Amino acid sequence: MLVAANTARRGAKAAAAAPPAADLRLMVAQLFDTHAATTASRRRGLIELRRLHAAAASASGSAVLAAFHDAVWACLLHIVKARRGAAVDKCELKFFEALDACPAIINHIGAENDDEAIKALGSKLMDSFLPRLARGFAAKSPTVRFRSCQLVALLLNYVTELDDDLHQALREALLQRINDKDAVVRLHAGLALSRFQGPPDDKDEEIFAVLLNMMEGDPSAEVRKSLLWNLDICEASLNALLIRCRDCDPSVRKMLYQ
Repeated sequence: MLVAANTARRGAKAAAAAPPAADLRLMVAQLFDTHAATTASRRRGLIELRRLHAAAASASGSAVLAAFHDAVWACLLHIVKARRGAAVDKCELKFFEALDACPAIINHIGAENDDEAIKALGSKLMDSFLPRLARGFAAKSPTVRFRSCQLVALLLNYVTELDDDLHQALREALLQRINDKDAVVRLHAGLALSRFQGPPDDKDEEIFAVLLNMMEGDPSAEVRKSLLWNLDICEASLNALLIRCRDCDPSVRKMLYQ
């Protein structure tokens, strides 16, 4: 009873503290900018974002929660546009290091509360980001394609289930990216697709066959190595995995024995 009362008081406090939708973008951007760059302050920033998220969800109407989603998305856009490699400047690097922030907020909410309504907040946040990121798969810029695939692969680590339409849309879009001319795009598209393999008793045979072919024939050693680590080990994949001990790249051969 005491725990329930405390939870109710925290919820009432969060509801009372719900900021205006117009202020959310600045508040979220400041939290990302202040706390995403250093490990020491990242947890504090995530807790503040979690409180802001809960407050937005408890506000009357859906406008404030939608504004929170848009505010976090605006920060993720800085990651999508950040160049890869050593050429990124300090500001872009801060947002790049914030890659873990969005899933960690969701994970933090789920770990702290067993309430299904609270857990649903993370699912709504994911559902708002994944379709937007999928639009970046077909961008002309290889950086945008790379970052979009990278973020989707990261977010899928924290998703337990997807809407059927979203699942199919992501699946088809990622299947197109495995033939991208940029190896780093193929690598992250393969990582994301590995989340679609399915359980052993209900495996997606098309996805499994595509990943198997990538591991065997992709010209990039990094792509082959990544799939060697992420491909499900089963009777159908065992022979192909063992053949990697004769891979022309020593890092792939080393990965097989790890």
